[in-house]
Amino acid sequence: MVPTSQEILDATFNVLAMLYEQNGKRCYRQLFGASQVRFRMIDHHFAHAVSAYAYSGFLDSAILVIDGRGSWQATSIWHGYDGQLSHVLTVPWPNSLGLFYASMTSHLGFRPNSDEWKVMGLAPYGQSGIDISNLIVPEDSPYWVNAENFQIFSQNGRTHYWVPHARSEKN
Repeated sequence: MVPTSQEILDATFNVLAMLYEQNGKRCYRQLFGASQVRFRMIDHHFAHAVSAYAYSGFLDSAILVIDGRGSWQATSIWHGYDGQLSHVLTVPWPNSLGLFYASMTSHLGFRPNSDEWKVMGLAPYGQSGIDISNLIVPEDSPYWVNAENFQIFSQNGRTHYWVPHARSEKN
C-alpha cells in the first residue's frame, strides 16, 4: 500500500520533532553545562492555548490559535474547562492564514512576519475591488489557503514572499 501525502507529512513531522527535541537539550547543555534538569517538550499550539486559557480568568473558554506555522500547524481550536484543555480541531500547514497574511504584507512592500500590524492598521483606509479567490477561500470548512500560489525564498538573510497579482474585480 502506498502511503498518502498526509501520512508522509505526519511521519516526517514526527522525525523532525524528535530531532528538534534532542537539539534543544543539546543546546541547553552547551550553554549551561550538565545538570539534573529534566526536559518536557510540549506542542507549540498547545503552549499558546495553555497561555491564553491560564491567564483568561474564565472557567469555560473556546481558544483559537492562529499561527504562521508552529509544529506544522496553522490553526488550532481548543476547549478549556475547569483547568483542562481539550483539542477540538487542527488545520495543518501550509493551509495557513499566517502565511497568507505574511505574503500579503510582503506583496504590499512591508516586511513579512514583522509589519503585519501596519497592514492591519492601514486596512480601513483601503478600497475593495481585489479578487483574492485564487489565494484564499474562507467558505471552505474551516477555510482553505491556496499555498501553491505562494513562494517563499530567502535573500540577504531576509525572508521574502511572492504572491501572484490578485485580479481586479473591475475588469
